[in-house]
Amino acid sequence: MEKYSLTKIEELAQGNHSFVNTIVLTFVEQLPEAIENMSNHLAESDLENLGREAHKLKPSLDLFSINSGMELVRLLEDYNSFKSPEHAVQVHDKLIAVLTEVLQLLKARQVN
Repeated sequence: MEKYSLTKIEELAQGNHSFVNTIVLTFVEQLPEAIENMSNHLAESDLENLGREAHKLKPSLDLFSINSGMELVRLLEDYNSFKSPEHAVQVHDKLIAVLTEVLQLLKARQVN
């Protein structure tokens, strides 16, 4: 299974490769800050803001078809459903792993 797809972006771009590259570059530049913000909120046990920060990722995850991250984001958004602080940490860590892998793949795509 692919970790991400550019199909939706390519459809929007209608053949404009510069547009695709701009969208990818913007995501690559902004994602580390989102990852850091989520980690900081978790470290502060601020699950409400962790959920809000995760929610902000939904449009990008959809656009890049990062399906493995969508369910994790939904779980983080519903922060009241966590059975324990450890559960929140597990979900957060899985999402960060997915995002980090996609980030590395997108950076490698830019180099090629």
